[in-house]
Amino acid sequence: MQRQVSDKNPVKKHYHFTRHVVAILAGIIVLALLAIAVYDNELYHDICARQSRLSFSSQEILYLTNLRKALAFPAKSIDEISMKDMLRVLCKLNIRANYYEEIAANSTETLSDENNYQKKFPIILSKKTANIELPKIQNYQYEILNKGEKTVTGPILYQKHLWDTAEHLLESAGHLSIENELERARSLWRFVAENRYHFVPVTEESEEYDVIKYLSVYGYGFCDDTAGTLSKLAEMAGLRARTWVIGEGRHVVSEIYANGKWRMFDADRGICFYDKNSGELYGVEEICMLGNVPGEEIGFYTNGQTDILKPEEELSFYIKGRKRVWNNAAADHKIRYQLRTGEKIVFMNHNIGKYFLGKYPQNVPEYYNGFFEYHLNVADLKLVSGKIRAEETKDGIAIVNDSEEDGSIQVDFESPFPFVGGRISGTVRSEGDADLLLIDQANNTTHHHKLMPDLNLTTDAFFAVLTPSPTYAYSVLFRLKAKTSVLLSSFRVKTYFQFARMALLKLHEGQNTINIHFPDGKNTETEACVWTD
Repeated sequence: MQRQVSDKNPVKKHYHFTRHVVAILAGIIVLALLAIAVYDNELYHDICARQSRLSFSSQEILYLTNLRKALAFPAKSIDEISMKDMLRVLCKLNIRANYYEEIAANSTETLSDENNYQKKFPIILSKKTANIELPKIQNYQYEILNKGEKTVTGPILYQKHLWDTAEHLLESAGHLSIENELERARSLWRFVAENRYHFVPVTEESEEYDVIKYLSVYGYGFCDDTAGTLSKLAEMAGLRARTWVIGEGRHVVSEIYANGKWRMFDADRGICFYDKNSGELYGVEEICMLGNVPGEEIGFYTNGQTDILKPEEELSFYIKGRKRVWNNAAADHKIRYQLRTGEKIVFMNHNIGKYFLGKYPQNVPEYYNGFFEYHLNVADLKLVSGKIRAEETKDGIAIVNDSEEDGSIQVDFESPFPFVGGRISGTVRSEGDADLLLIDQANNTTHHHKLMPDLNLTTDAFFAVLTPSPTYAYSVLFRLKAKTSVLLSSFRVKTYFQFARMALLKLHEGQNTINIHFPDGKNTETEACVWTD
């Protein structure tokens, strides 16, 4: 007979207790696993979404890898860099918010525009040409100041090439006067090759794909920027032109129809090929069929540049892979700038380390800086909202909001060159609550600052970085709460810009001839001078 186990038996009691505990624990584990699964699923999708939004190209990875070194992160190779590493760099620099922290706030700036220039040489703007004799110089800057009472379009100072529009560039360089089509095409090829250099472009998008932006504003880019510019200038010079992508997308060249046939011109590498027997320049499709032609029958020009490759080795770069027609560059950008009363523009023959960082920032080998310097005028303030008034006083400019509602008033800044930094300074006395806002509408950026008594605000962190386009226009807005007044004394806005070698006056010891172009066709109440060390 089987023996019955009593409910009061301690073994059975322990057995039931253990079974209940195990069941409860199992339930908890199941619930925890379900919760983790749901969380992981959400996390997975969130991570995927974040990674899709924050994917990096090879250029960006290379740039962020270099930034890691600069910011003293542990050294890693490109292959070891993870998404988390990238995000740490981005967070460190606040790039996602389109501005940089002042990482080296205590460092000393070695380059500056505050040079103690002692010698001033006037440039007479009453004629189309001015002559100025200079001593031996190294660093210099030249400025144009509006002495009149009205806003004017500033003059363009140049020596050989008038660089403000693509049309003027063509005319002043003499291309339009060349009757022979082939010689005109050669002249354009040499001109583009000599007035830019090969370097990582600012965005690899449409920003630098414009004749004047490419040659006068930046001065550097890849083969597609160079070829697109040459093709566009050729079109404007009365020639048929097109831009080719060749070699499986590895290179871009121009092709110009001259003297009855298509001819290839590579302004980026300074090369074009020709038949040694006839002397005729080859076109793109002809070059692609030259694989079986003996190398000794094919010649190539290098526009004065040394090329160590043999003709047949050089040729192989152009005949391999597929080819397709690309777009020519635009010719829309014009160098036009306004000077308000007392405002000046300054061009320096050096840079102070400020340039548009673009989408793929690099250490740009050659560029130049200039700046606008502006002192606030009541006439330039524009009402944005509310019932604010501004008036001149013996102590400065008073901005007053007597109403019961908030209001704002602003002054605008615009340039044909990319803004790359600056400083706002002055003395502020306020009664009530007032802010200063920096607004870049094109890049959807706004920075807020309290109006402090001794205002000394750097704007370097405000201007666009890692974006498809730089800041060409921005506003300084004063926002006043109800019953607030502000007195601004010696309020000055200094804004730096970047420009290319094409736009620089190359001054030297001895006699210098400077040409003067007034875009409006009339002389203005401006004066100009050169400052030297």
